[in-house]
Amino acid sequence: FLFISIASVGGLPILKSSLRYSLKPIFTMPVFLVIPGIGLIASHRLNQYKKGEISRSQVRFRFLVLTLIGMITVLTLEYRTPIIAILLMMIIIAYYGEILSVWEVILGALIGVCAIMGIGYLRSLNELAISSNTSMFSTLEHRANFTMHVLNLLNQISGNFGILHGKMIASSMPGSDLGPRMLVGKLIAWRTEVTVTPTLLGQMIVDFGKIGVALEMCLLGFILGTGYKIIKITKDTFYIAIYSLILTYSILGVETGILDIQILFYFFIISFIYLAVILKGKGIKIY
Repeated sequence: FLFISIASVGGLPILKSSLRYSLKPIFTMPVFLVIPGIGLIASHRLNQYKKGEISRSQVRFRFLVLTLIGMITVLTLEYRTPIIAILLMMIIIAYYGEILSVWEVILGALIGVCAIMGIGYLRSLNELAISSNTSMFSTLEHRANFTMHVLNLLNQISGNFGILHGKMIASSMPGSDLGPRMLVGKLIAWRTEVTVTPTLLGQMIVDFGKIGVALEMCLLGFILGTGYKIIKITKDTFYIAIYSLILTYSILGVETGILDIQILFYFFIISFIYLAVILKGKGIKIY
């Protein structure tokens, strides 16, 4: 699907930024399955390490190779968020798998921040959105200001009970005329040709208002809390991998929102797995 995506636009988006906007979701969505795929492979390698089949240095090297493979794969399409998702997910898996120390986690986080700034800066230069005299820090500041401005606008128009009542989430489904982030652009009367991130709070404010935000955060906290308790009790590498996946997208969703159909699918499937674990009675009590 990676090669089909590249062929469908007639070139590499990383070499020509304008091609990225011509990519078809039907081809790119399967490419992004590399993220949970790498997570599951990493959990297998971690399990081998815990069984003593490979050494700590070997599992760390294999984690590094997996991370590079995943990042290079999505980098060819010039998508920024999946790159950060892979890096963040692998750091979380490695941390809970006890093959990374705290200072290494901090270093990895700093690398991630630099990657966000660097990729965003280069993309803006290629699209002539900024001049070469603009600093990377200024670009990041403008992006943060714009995102918060969007959230403020969504809050103003949505009130306590929202205005779309589920249509924002429904727009994530295949076949929708406008995707959720394009719908945000339409709501704030900006433009619908590009995507606008609503933030994690913004998506529920638009649908169900401030009450929706409270319910969403309770549900998200319950899912993440359940996942954390499961990995602490079972120490199972598979549960570490799936918890790392949803924690990664929860962190990234602070800005982007949790709106993509495949990410919603991850949360649904993993929530179902957690429910099954609890019902099987492995000594995990959620209260």
